[in-house]
Amino acid sequence: MTAPPDDLDPVIADNLRQLYELERRGERTPLYIGPFTAYELISMLQLALRHPHIVGAQRVRIETLARTLVDAWFRGELRDFLERGFDPAHDLPRSSS
Repeated sequence: MTAPPDDLDPVIADNLRQLYELERRGERTPLYIGPFTAYELISMLQLALRHPHIVGAQRVRIETLARTLVDAWFRGELRDFLERGFDPAHDLPRSSS
């Protein structure tokens, strides 16, 4: 975990440190999702990766989670389609309104 931003409320920062420590010690809660929900979650994580302030360790954690879901659920053409979502070269061009 990186240090919380300087402008973060100290109480929130302390809570985040406590959560991180619980996870570091192995605290886990099962997450049960279906394949379509996994697809949607991967898509949302890929979108988050396009944000310019998602960098460093945070970026690695998000991409690792998304790729873990891809590996767990998808094969074939749908997997290939999802893999393209990690590469900005495959982004659709913005349309002018």
